[in-house]
Amino acid sequence: LLTNPLQNVCVVGDEDQSIYRWRGADVSILLSFSRDYPGAKIIRLERNYRSSQNILDAAGAVVKNNPERLGKTLRAENGPGINLKYFEARDALAEAEFVAGELETIISEDSSLTCAVEYRTNFQSRAFEEAFRRRGLRYKLVGGFSFYNRAEVKDALAYVRLAMHPEDDISLLRVLNLPPRGIGKTTLDSLRDVAGRNKTSLWAAIESSIREGASGRAIAPLRAFRELILRLRDALASKESSELIRFVLDETGYMEMLRERNTPEDVARMENLEELARAVAESMEAGESFTDFLDAAALVSDADAYEGKPGVTLITLHSTKGLEFDHVFLTGMEEGICPHSRSIDEEKGVEEERRLVYVGMTRARKTLTLTRAVYRRIFGNEQQLRASMPSRFLAEIPSELVDTVRGSMAEIGETRRYEPDPEYSYSAEEFLRRVRRGPAPAQRGSSRQSTDSPFSRPSRRAAANPLLGQKVRHPEYGVGTIVGVEADDDDRRLSVSFPG
Repeated sequence: LLTNPLQNVCVVGDEDQSIYRWRGADVSILLSFSRDYPGAKIIRLERNYRSSQNILDAAGAVVKNNPERLGKTLRAENGPGINLKYFEARDALAEAEFVAGELETIISEDSSLTCAVEYRTNFQSRAFEEAFRRRGLRYKLVGGFSFYNRAEVKDALAYVRLAMHPEDDISLLRVLNLPPRGIGKTTLDSLRDVAGRNKTSLWAAIESSIREGASGRAIAPLRAFRELILRLRDALASKESSELIRFVLDETGYMEMLRERNTPEDVARMENLEELARAVAESMEAGESFTDFLDAAALVSDADAYEGKPGVTLITLHSTKGLEFDHVFLTGMEEGICPHSRSIDEEKGVEEERRLVYVGMTRARKTLTLTRAVYRRIFGNEQQLRASMPSRFLAEIPSELVDTVRGSMAEIGETRRYEPDPEYSYSAEEFLRRVRRGPAPAQRGSSRQSTDSPFSRPSRRAAANPLLGQKVRHPEYGVGTIVGVEADDDDRRLSVSFPG
């Protein structure tokens, strides 16, 4: 109607950068335009003034695996440039330390350069933030709040602080009606009046109101809230710190509230809370008390108001669109993270994740470094580590365009076998030997007896079964990975992990 009879219309877009499907973006609108307007002329803008040719070729090799695209061949005006770099770290902490070390070198040589650490989901920022603080690297966070400043993290820690110190009015006000439990403004005003008259805390006002049988409907939710905090206090004395965080999330109904809403934002909040439990476990492993952890979290939040010019940007892949940086680190390149676990079983979802990686890669002007962690902590048992599979997108990058960084656990795209649950106290050397199946160092035995049950980890005294890590195909579940082996020959039983 707008264009008849001349149909004079021009559409500009890039089908390889359509990354907001979950907000309603539909790449097919652009792809079908020339079918809807048969006379339309397609003009491909293929000269690129940002990246080097090697970066463009690597990104193009990934996105060409998407079947639905108009296609283009980008030509760099900046010359071939250097190869991409790849680093496979032992765990999330080692990944963050590697990136921090690289950035420290870059910035010390030229502080005017722009650098970005890109990640698929918000929870990944926590390890990088802490590594940067340890080294004194200034940074800014784009596309979200600093980890300990995120509402859901502050909510969970407020419950813990309240269990420790019920007279903490700030923490009490934060969670009194979160999740909603029917405590409204009128009730809160009444509590403030009681506390003001008696010169006591709001917690004492709640106890006073319950004792005196205060009026109406408000008394039941107040009593339920008091009983909840008392249960948390009991748990504080009896549970490990990382268990306490999970207990808080379950007992308060906070996690259930997020699950029921189940928006993409709430999924990210759940991931952040899982990362909080992992952060507590790491802190305890480092010999800190829970009070030390809470104090550090409070100080971190205060420090994030720093207004100086940072050398590094922490940013989600979605937020990078339209931006560019001299040096880019694309992190967490693992199945379940990138591509995200919610997209992994859906063809359209994987295609969108591939476009997201393409956007992330093409933000780089001079260098692009890809990283991943072999092991990450499991939410629900933070003392246990789970082996990850390399992102499928890594294998789509031509190997001649990538140099593996010294110290990496493996080459990019290499097929590897890892023990599904490693002994976390392994030295880096012992870990490397186990990963690469090198000869055993002298006198490094263990007298620990194996008490493994079916489908559990192999005995740590023995080399991992060669079947571990092998791919198998199931007629219903598709391709899976062997993660456990029990017994031998006809009695052999395999435990296989299938996507989803």
